[in-house]
Amino acid sequence: MNPEITPRNRLGTAATTRKMARREKQSEWRRCQQERLLENATDVGNYMLKQMADWPSKRKMVGDVRGRGLMIGVELVKDKKTKEHAAEERDRVVELAFERGILFLGCGPSTVRISPGLVVTRDEADAAIEALEESIAIVEK
Repeated sequence: MNPEITPRNRLGTAATTRKMARREKQSEWRRCQQERLLENATDVGNYMLKQMADWPSKRKMVGDVRGRGLMIGVELVKDKKTKEHAAEERDRVVELAFERGILFLGCGPSTVRISPGLVVTRDEADAAIEALEESIAIVEK
């Protein structure tokens, strides 16, 4: 232990760090309120869910589309009756979307996770939805 750093000094440093972190979080929260980021997340998230609502009946591999706010999952299945997971197909869909400039992540056995930033616009959401649907269509062939 460095002789210049006593337990008292370490405690003071930790307390100062906590105060700084608290101020930073308060600043972030004020920014969220001022820029109406939570309202945007709800608005754009609901918009995205509405745009993809018919995918389970329209797309052969889409078993379910679910989410809340901007945390959305598109579950891919090999067979809609058995709900057999389509893990390899999901990974290919994620790759194809990445080639189109959109980053999605896998989640669970065969779900594509959509989780954009709070500042996402409807236009950006449309681009992501389009890239995802194109990628799914290619893998379905």
